[in-house]
Amino acid sequence: MDNITLPTPTTEEIQLMAWTRIRTKRDALMAATDWTQIADSPLSAEKKAEFAQYRQALRDLPQSTANPDDIAWPLKPE
Repeated sequence: MDNITLPTPTTEEIQLMAWTRIRTKRDALMAATDWTQIADSPLSAEKKAEFAQYRQALRDLPQSTANPDDIAWPLKPE
């Protein structure tokens, strides 16, 4: 049986994979709160604003952090 050696990913490839995982999680968190921003949402105006702020913080994640290991996920409003 032949030994198969797989190439070791580069630092850039590892970071790209990390950012991809972060964006995937961010997109799922955004999708889970889409309903909070529709016109007939049952939320108060204050809660709606809290969720809007949370969603903006999620959108800003990739640009607001240079290192994928230093992500500080925003807290979802209750």
